[in-house]
Amino acid sequence: RTLPSGHDGGLALTGVAELLATLHEQHRHLPSRSEWLKMLGRAGIDHWAEGYSMCSSARPDLHAYPCALWLLFHTMLAHSTQAHAMQTIYAIVSYVDVFFGCADCAGHFGNLP
Repeated sequence: RTLPSGHDGGLALTGVAELLATLHEQHRHLPSRSEWLKMLGRAGIDHWAEGYSMCSSARPDLHAYPCALWLLFHTMLAHSTQAHAMQTIYAIVSYVDVFFGCADCAGHFGNLP
């Protein structure tokens, strides 16, 4: 419900679904790196961008992860249907509250209107 499926016609979402199905079929430990790369290739997700400059920073230890995280959240909300928008927002707020490493930042985010 929250993954984008626009410009690529849903191919990325289909590839992710194939990966998930493969993992469920295996019912075992996580795949090794080589197994994972083969699974990505079979799902058609084997070509990654050479570089990613959207969240580059002079201080990547402070900025890269939060920037990429906010971009992910924006993408999830931008592609969420109106019927699922609040569910997406609650999932994002819950994720930040539980998993974000900066407690002050998570508290500030949770208090935004």
